[in-house]
Amino acid sequence: MILGAALSLLLAAPPVAPRVEFADRSVVDLTPEVLIYGHLYDGQFLTVGGVFCDPVSGEILVADPGLNAIAIFDEKGSPLYSFRSDRLREPRQVIADREGNLYVLDNDFRRIKVFNYRGEFLSFLELPGLGPDQEIQVGAIALDADGNLYVGESKNGQVHVFGPDRKVRTRFGKKGQGKGQFTSIVGIAVDAENIYVADQEGIAVQVFTKYGRFLRGWGSHEAGLHNVSLPASVAVDPKGRVILIDKMRQEIKYYEADGRFIDRFGGLGPNPGDVVFPVGVSVDRKGRLCVAEAGNRRVQVLSIVEPPPKTAPIEGAPSGDSQILK
Repeated sequence: MILGAALSLLLAAPPVAPRVEFADRSVVDLTPEVLIYGHLYDGQFLTVGGVFCDPVSGEILVADPGLNAIAIFDEKGSPLYSFRSDRLREPRQVIADREGNLYVLDNDFRRIKVFNYRGEFLSFLELPGLGPDQEIQVGAIALDADGNLYVGESKNGQVHVFGPDRKVRTRFGKKGQGKGQFTSIVGIAVDAENIYVADQEGIAVQVFTKYGRFLRGWGSHEAGLHNVSLPASVAVDPKGRVILIDKMRQEIKYYEADGRFIDRFGGLGPNPGDVVFPVGVSVDRKGRLCVAEAGNRRVQVLSIVEPPPKTAPIEGAPSGDSQILK
């Protein structure tokens, strides 16, 4: 009787929510500096698909799927140039190399298209193992400071790394939702040491060495401040903090490099600092965030507000159990 009663109480008790380790709030706010709403010639953005901050020129590149256009702005948000092309099919991501060539992902998920700075189509990027006759789905691209190209391919759940000569350096991953696996890659970020991959269906953020060795991952698709609903883009700032865009929760989420949750920003609304269905994030050479919003049809440039330095260490601070996968 006693055992049966105890078992009934145990089964009736609500499940204990998992805990996450929170980091010190090294970011306390994001302050809007620039709001960008439209093209030089074509008026307001029809839609916003992605944003890229050029680390060399400082320019801000915006993909507008609705107008089949790419727009280019200076660091202050002033329009410089925009172009359309019959080669574009609703562009959703754009990045630039150090020579000023633009690499574009659009709804032709099998190919990466290359344009020059003035919008002239140069070529389809020919990459070993990623030909247009193969069953592939390119979900994200990134370049590092050395000119290496990173391509996230979701059909087979792999990240391909190509050198500046566009020969294969390495590839890693497989289809699935576990550690080192991918289902729907939506973002890649790279710093001097690591590769960061965002996935819409599997682990939200996974971190790998430059050789493709899994280090850690975090972000379940469930309730909790530190978790996510629909990742859309990822970036890493100069201090190694990871920024994840959650399209469904209308949030910009900050994590330390080890995966500890710092805070979330944004929230549904039309005002500066709000974000409505954010779809892209990039960090500029000043360390500011450029965030593309599909809902508000704009790009915001946000500066990071950090807390004043501590005068003395705080002892006895509480900590929780980490959910970070290693």
